[in-house]
Amino acid sequence: MQQASAVITPFPRVATPPGRRRCRPDPELRLVESSGPWGGPVYEYRGAQIWANAAATEWQLWIDDHPLRGLSLRRLSRAIELADAWIDRRALPGR
Repeated sequence: MQQASAVITPFPRVATPPGRRRCRPDPELRLVESSGPWGGPVYEYRGAQIWANAAATEWQLWIDDHPLRGLSLRRLSRAIELADAWIDRRALPGR
């Protein structure tokens, strides 16, 4: 019997609640630094920077003139959602 090799990604697999779509890593998300200002990875997404803490449990979105710039977020997917809404519509999600 063969052992499965572990795949390590910055996106841990978690169970998706019923009725919700699974957030997949976006191809536009790219790692810029492995240890940034907060001690964790720094990603670039569509011109925005997303910083993580050392445990990758808190995220900050950095876009010039974004109203929530530097706010601590609990999910990377939320930072991506905020960046998409701002870059595409200059609005916050749901507005």
